[in-house]
Amino acid sequence: MICTTRKKTGSTSLPLTIGGILLLAMLIITAVSIFGAALLYTRFPLKPYPIHLFDVTNLVPRIWIPLPNYGYSIFQEFISDLGVGPSSFLFNTGMIISGALAIPVFPMLLRPLGSTQTAKIGVVMGIIAGIGLIGVGAFPETTGFYHVLFAVIFFFSIFIAIGVLSYANNSAKFFSKYVQWLGYISFLGGLICSILVSIFGPPPEWVLIFLVLIWALPLGIDMLAKRKSL
Repeated sequence: MICTTRKKTGSTSLPLTIGGILLLAMLIITAVSIFGAALLYTRFPLKPYPIHLFDVTNLVPRIWIPLPNYGYSIFQEFISDLGVGPSSFLFNTGMIISGALAIPVFPMLLRPLGSTQTAKIGVVMGIIAGIGLIGVGAFPETTGFYHVLFAVIFFFSIFIAIGVLSYANNSAKFFSKYVQWLGYISFLGGLICSILVSIFGPPPEWVLIFLVLIWALPLGIDMLAKRKSL
């Protein structure tokens, strides 16, 4: 009887173990891709600059010309600018891999959160966010409309997923209150910064990324720490 119980516990904890590992791997790849690309971006003598011509909406493919590189500034350049030029391969490949790793993580949260309707909505939004992140890497800024579309899908879906999943934990009480409240803070911060991006440009976008990271990191750790609690 004891052996049977142990076997069942081990089998049910396996998805959380895999999910935690995938989530932490995704965070490492995302961080290396973004900050590594920013470092590469600053070390080349030339960098691409867009010519908008008659389009100021960034919704159509633009012409890019090489000009002297004065470095990368989070106050003047968007994160997606790293997907064009000398840092493009590292950034775009990293986003595709990160999105692919994120997709299977969200369904693994369903059982710990009680498989409620709220949890299911959060899981679906998380999967959509993963697809959006893949699209961000597969369709860089040079593609115009498609890049903007996938960027909007990613940011919108991930913060909805964070908010809904955090609320779902209110009844399941599986993940720690610390992770849950970080989720609420990230959700509200994401809504505010999404509006501020249209006003202040790049800086709020960087805050959006950090909000995702500070929620996902303790979540991944919590998944590994509580993997035997199911």
